[in-house]
Amino acid sequence: MNKLILKSIALFVVLSLCVVGATHAKEWKTLRVATEGAYPPWNSTEPSGKLIGFDMDVIDEVCKRVGLKYELSAQAWKGIIPGLQAGKYDAIIAGCRSRPSGWK
Repeated sequence: MNKLILKSIALFVVLSLCVVGATHAKEWKTLRVATEGAYPPWNSTEPSGKLIGFDMDVIDEVCKRVGLKYELSAQAWKGIIPGLQAGKYDAIIAGCRSRPSGWK
């Protein structure tokens, strides 16, 4: 459980730094954020289509703290990085599917 908490805090800090750093680069009104929506409890989709989960809670809190509005969109995992590179959205928030080598 402690590892989960530490990873969650690390994710929050990194995302906060990215959002805060990016706010100095241009005038942000709405942050476009993508997630997979198929990896509970990090992110999942309700039958109504609403994205829910820990990732949504984190992005909601980060945006509240920096005073940004945000729009969430679901993106298949395979296309999430190419979508970011193509400018479909400004940020990604998605729980890690596997541990990088060397993590315990």
